[in-house]
Amino acid sequence: MVFSSFNSLSTNTALGGLLADDMGLGKTIQAIALIGTSKVQLITNLQSFISTIIIFPPRLITNWQSEISKHAQAGALQAKIYHGPNHHSLSKDNILQCDIIITSYNTITQEFKQTNTSTSLIFKINWHCIILDEAQ
Repeated sequence: MVFSSFNSLSTNTALGGLLADDMGLGKTIQAIALIGTSKVQLITNLQSFISTIIIFPPRLITNWQSEISKHAQAGALQAKIYHGPNHHSLSKDNILQCDIIITSYNTITQEFKQTNTSTSLIFKINWHCIILDEAQ
C-alpha cells in the first residue's frame, strides 16, 4: 500500500530522504543502487536522466570510485570527479552526460567563495539527487 502510494506521486514532487545507518551497514551501496534504479526507471518511462552529485570529505574520493566500479554493472553508471586543480575543465555537457559527479565539500566551498553562484557551473545544474556523505 505504501509503495503504490509512493509510486503514484508526481515525478516533479521533490522528496528528500535521510540514510543514517551505523558505519559498515552499506550506505554507499544503497546510494549506488538508488542511482542505478532511478536511471532505469526514468529511461523506462522515456524520461531523461539527470546527474546525481555526491559530496563528501576528500579522503573518500577513492572509496566512492571503487564502490561504484565494484557494485555497479560495468558501464551502467558513468562517474566523473569534479575535484582538484582541473575540476573546471569539465563542461556542463560533460557533467550532464554523467550519471554521477563526485566532488568534495572543500571544492564546493571554494567554488562558492570564489565565484558568484549564478555563474558557477556546479550551482547551475538542477541535480536529480544530491548525496551528502559524512555531512557534519
